[in-house]
Amino acid sequence: MIFLQIFILWLISTVLGVATFPLLFSILPGLKDRGYSISRVVGLVLVTFLSWMLSSMKIFPFGMASVIFSLLCLICLSLWAGYKNREELLSFLKKEYRLLLLIELIFLIALIVLLLIVALNPNLDPETERFMDYALLNSIDQTEYFPPLDPWFAGKIMNYYYYGFIFVSTLHKLIPIALTTFFNMALALIYTLFILACFGIGYNLTGKKAYGILAIFAIMLIGNLDGVTQIMKKGYTHFSSFESARVMVQIEDDGTILDYPITEFPSFSLTYGDLHPYVITYLINMAILNLLLNLAFSAGSGWKMLGENRFRQIGGLLILSIMIGCLVGAHTWDYPVYLAIAIIILAYNQWRGLPEEGTRQDKITEFIKFLAPAGVLIVLSFILYLPFNLNFISEQAGHERGGIGVVSLRTPLGLFLVALGIYLFFQAAYIISHISKFNLQTSGTISRKPFFFFLIAAIIILIVGGPGPIFGQAVLLMSLLFILTALLLLLSPLDRGEQFPLILALVAFGLTIFCEFFFLADHYKGSGYERMNTIFKLYTNVWLLLGAASVYSVYFINKLLTNTPGWKFFWKIVVGLFIAAG
Repeated sequence: MIFLQIFILWLISTVLGVATFPLLFSILPGLKDRGYSISRVVGLVLVTFLSWMLSSMKIFPFGMASVIFSLLCLICLSLWAGYKNREELLSFLKKEYRLLLLIELIFLIALIVLLLIVALNPNLDPETERFMDYALLNSIDQTEYFPPLDPWFAGKIMNYYYYGFIFVSTLHKLIPIALTTFFNMALALIYTLFILACFGIGYNLTGKKAYGILAIFAIMLIGNLDGVTQIMKKGYTHFSSFESARVMVQIEDDGTILDYPITEFPSFSLTYGDLHPYVITYLINMAILNLLLNLAFSAGSGWKMLGENRFRQIGGLLILSIMIGCLVGAHTWDYPVYLAIAIIILAYNQWRGLPEEGTRQDKITEFIKFLAPAGVLIVLSFILYLPFNLNFISEQAGHERGGIGVVSLRTPLGLFLVALGIYLFFQAAYIISHISKFNLQTSGTISRKPFFFFLIAAIIILIVGGPGPIFGQAVLLMSLLFILTALLLLLSPLDRGEQFPLILALVAFGLTIFCEFFFLADHYKGSGYERMNTIFKLYTNVWLLLGAASVYSVYFINKLLTNTPGWKFFWKIVVGLFIAAG
């Protein structure tokens, strides 16, 4: 029976991917796999969106019929898109069938292995938070017309970012399995799809399958340096993965908690087994990064950055808006992060494409062309989910929380390096290896002016942080890396697409700096837990962004050392040691 259930899980998810791929192929010319690695994720998001919208508008109750109808709509649209590009699509399938088979093999192996891992810890009991996740999922699964009822407050609608559970319920409508069993199977499937998206980002960044595999290790499987620290202190007699997810905690000798930030990472969340919103959005966020990588490879201007024809422009913008917009309801913390990355990419591409000839006014007029697609993306990503957003905002009104607080205690550098030291090493190595490409000429569109801007920013950081204590804090290192990364973007000649990992790193560094000065106020304000949730929720994105950027760093340096085999071998040893340490 269980083997039949696993087969159905594989089959339905594969149907979603196959149904979506021709559509993605038509609008993602910049990706080397043309979106195949994220086709299952995008298909799930699109089918869920249409099913949810039909229910929210009271047109069609949420259930198997509406999900099948939505899937058929997707299939028809995708077949039409595929037929329009049939010659190119068939040529790609013939040429890249080995790549597609590899992706399918990764999917199958990952699904089986992750199902076995989840099976080691399947209980939905009060000792974990799974029973709360299950309560939310169960309520949504029984909902015909959204919004769903809150399982904890009779008669009230659910006041939470619950949209991720609709993804799970949408799959459940297609798979006739008891919800208690499907809960655990869905967790394994979510991480399997996340692994595929990780492979996609590594492969699409570099064009090398090996770096797709590396991305799986660097983003999904790796942890922090606390494991090595625990082994050095305690040997193999006692190991606590729970401690590894709280490496930046600061406690007084008497046990008083001074600062309790949570720094979970994907592999910990998998073994812990909770189906929380931030876990569900791992695969959405990584799929979005693949979509944004396609945008980064674009050479157009204004609307043409989204594609060379109307179909690619409209289709690409709609899918990106649906993908980013769902984050408001799935895990609200992620929405501004990925929306900001999209806008930065649009602005940067437009700036890099400015002609050297022409007046200042002509260049300004050309530069602001990015505002049109950026503005439509912002508006669409919010309006498309208006039924959720209006209810969510009204339900939040009146709660005594919100606003921004000022951090009272910052992170010591040592603890910070334990948490993110692996990624920081690779980013620092990339920056150092790239210094020789800095362009300091004052002619053309690039000048020394950015140096003065970032010098002022550095002085402000020193003044605010204090010239003495800041040297032992993480904020100094992160500010330095932020400034150097920004200088690379502004002053260094970059290959097409190379700005993408730098922008990811820049946003990640910016998020860590924000957490060292501010926190989003909640009911923990004024206690040692005041920035617990801010770091917890934002660092899940820091992990993904730095992980993807680090894969490119390894690739770049490896390519740089092509003519020095000795150093290249040494670099591979260093990479292997860091992966093993994590």
